[in-house]
Amino acid sequence: MKPGILVLAAVGPLCWPCSSARAEDVADAGYFQPIGIHQTEPANYPLAPEVMMYTEGRAAFLITVDANGNLTDVLPVFYTDPAFAQSARYALGRWTFDAARLDGRAVTATKEVDFNFERHGIVVISQNVGEFVDGLFRRHFPNASTYRAYNISEIDGKLNAVRVVNPQYTKELASRASGTVTLDYYVDEEGRVRMPVTVNDADPQLADLAVEAVKQWRFEPPKRNGLPVLVRVSQSIRFYSPTRS
Repeated sequence: MKPGILVLAAVGPLCWPCSSARAEDVADAGYFQPIGIHQTEPANYPLAPEVMMYTEGRAAFLITVDANGNLTDVLPVFYTDPAFAQSARYALGRWTFDAARLDGRAVTATKEVDFNFERHGIVVISQNVGEFVDGLFRRHFPNASTYRAYNISEIDGKLNAVRVVNPQYTKELASRASGTVTLDYYVDEEGRVRMPVTVNDADPQLADLAVEAVKQWRFEPPKRNGLPVLVRVSQSIRFYSPTRS
């Protein structure tokens, strides 16, 4: 009998930051070292006329940095105006990074970076948005041209997969490892999976298999009120083998 893979869908809050194998909030402090960021150029307050009426603005991004310290992916998940996102993205492209380390080994990892713009020119950087995104932003910017990620419950209809790739769970691996891998990821306006990361203390080999498979999944573009939107998803993949109890 072949080893099995069971996919369990669920929706929940995202956890940040995390590596491809393990989330930082479940990793021992001496085990996982997060991405190092060198802010070599400031993110300036944009001069666009449409944002000069504001005294402050914000933008939140997810970034992926590979084992060589290269910025390989950038995804905006919130901004109060496109001009703030453009300024933040410009700065990110000019910063340098140190790779995250897992047990002393350089690994690819994903991290959240939050930009807080103020009219007097100070930019404060933090790495944890959490509930800040869904609550505080909307209270302070009720009329701003806000962009944000939505939950599945907020989109039109269901999130429909058009391509699902199964992890390469071999019999040899099934004889040694089984369990559940929980992933958080985004589906963008084109239906592509972005920034998949594991958020539970899963077997590293199974976690890598799950991440690599989910990266290849495609969905129908998620929509809200008929317009394409970014949506965040939590997904559990269970690896099981009939040969293991």
